[in-house]
Amino acid sequence: MKAEITMSQLYYNGSLMNFFFRDQAKRTLEDLIERAKESTQVVLDAIEDYADEYMDGDLDTLEETFYEESVEDIADYIGVELEDEEEEDE
Repeated sequence: MKAEITMSQLYYNGSLMNFFFRDQAKRTLEDLIERAKESTQVVLDAIEDYADEYMDGDLDTLEETFYEESVEDIADYIGVELEDEEEEDE
């Protein structure tokens, strides 16, 4: 049996997020969303598009990416621009 879940559903539902994402992966996702120049929804859509295209929508593979990769690398993968470090501190 297969169930489909969107990144928005995962992100906004704490129970789902805790079930599918380990703490490190959640922190990386949060950091990505905080540092992105785009809105949260744009980032979530970009993650979902990337996962569908390159990971065949596999949530385990996506979670592993967020667990192992840096925010900068993931932003590059999904095509999201990050705020500069200096801009965040201001």
